[in-house]
Amino acid sequence: MTEDEIAGIIAGMRTLSRQLGQAELNRRLDACGRFGQARSIAEDPLGRVLGGHRDKYGVDWVRRSVPIGVVALADADSDRIADTILGGNACVWSGMDDTEVREGISRAGFPDDLVRSFDEVPQVEIDALWRGDGDIVLAERTGGSRHVYVDADANEHHVAYVCVNAASHHSADTFVFHTDFSKSAATDVRNALETLGETATFVTVANVVEAAETIDARSSGEVETVMTTNLVALREFFGRVDAAVVIANASPALVEDKFLTRSVRDFTRSRWEGFGDGQTLPLGQLPL
Repeated sequence: MTEDEIAGIIAGMRTLSRQLGQAELNRRLDACGRFGQARSIAEDPLGRVLGGHRDKYGVDWVRRSVPIGVVALADADSDRIADTILGGNACVWSGMDDTEVREGISRAGFPDDLVRSFDEVPQVEIDALWRGDGDIVLAERTGGSRHVYVDADANEHHVAYVCVNAASHHSADTFVFHTDFSKSAATDVRNALETLGETATFVTVANVVEAAETIDARSSGEVETVMTTNLVALREFFGRVDAAVVIANASPALVEDKFLTRSVRDFTRSRWEGFGDGQTLPLGQLPL
């Protein structure tokens, strides 16, 4: 199996994880039951609001639980696989009979790619490892970029200020523009960054799904930004992009370092989500 084929499988597993993470709790509970591991819980482990506040710049912050992504299970059993599913995750495993796993996945009605054996995806780039002693260890992302995605329906005035501010504070290095966003406004951003001597990468995509896939392949996993007035696009971006912080319509320079630490609980992890209205960080200042 080639590296590109392996990367394609893992990308597909992460997409399945995020789709499962948006499914209703009852659907995931039913799936666990059909997998042979009935669960009875009162609170959904996904989407829990763990905290929040409004900062001095007027950005609203919410900390909530989201899926981990692709979890590797050492010495897995049906119980642990069900736990990963309940948390909205895909998984790779070892130590179980392949037939048992395949039959369980079929009964649960899941796509085949949701659970894979290590033999099928050697050198897999996982998001976390369950070691069998109760601890889940998060993996470090291999990418090193922070992105700003500019959707077709982004506010042109906000885009100009936020993109320049993000580059000036070295809080983003790649700018992803929807092909239907104003060409003149995108050119203005490029020209402004060149004038300021800021080095940046520019990418054009056809839709928010392509933007999320582009970002996921290169992301540092720290901060990702979306500019849009379209609530459907915003929801799609938040559902598909994984990072410690995802911020909408405000400069990523406003993100505090402490936001980058992610806690793990019940096969989920925490994420900060910010919602702004064009806020930027003045040069020479640090976020609150």
